Amino acid sequence: MDQVLTGVLPVRFNVLRLLGLANKVLVVDEAHAYGPWMHTLLVRLLEWLGALGAPVVLLSATLSGRVASSLVEAYRRGCGFREPAVVEPCYPGWLFVDAASGEVSRPRAVGSDRPRTLRVVVEPVAWDVREPTGVPAAGSRRAALAEYLTPVVEQGGCVLVCCTTVDEAQRTFRFLRSVFPELAG
Repeated sequence: MDQVLTGVLPVRFNVLRLLGLANKVLVVDEAHAYGPWMHTLLVRLLEWLGALGAPVVLLSATLSGRVASSLVEAYRRGCGFREPAVVEPCYPGWLFVDAASGEVSRPRAVGSDRPRTLRVVVEPVAWDVREPTGVPAAGSRRAALAEYLTPVVEQGGCVLVCCTTVDEAQRTFRFLRSVFPELAG
């Protein structure tokens, strides 16, 4: 993404980057995850790609209506449409912007016949991710992970363990591998 966004900066050969995208489809994953600076660059990029007639796919599970509108409007401006359009994303779902007419489709929800059950448990724990592996202290994050994951490992199932840094993820992986060596294969 950094290389693509360089096409809208006043740097040497930026136009070549844009021309390289002219007949391509640009897919931007996690479009909601950019900060204000990258969002500003993405808006400008979408304007240029709209002017070049390049199709763009924006993927996001949580793109807010305001941010989605700004991105769709940028592309529409590039295509030559100045009047605002109503953009109301739905999740899970999708919408389409016609570059020729500037029309924004009604959001289309994507249904599922697969039932889902989600159980969320908030457990206050002491943060011990930097502790060495070994027996975790009662009330610690590692102790809670071992407690909640043991029945899932024994009976089957699926668990999501969220980590905010690569270091935390690696330490968590090493801890879980030591507690549940049968899963390490």
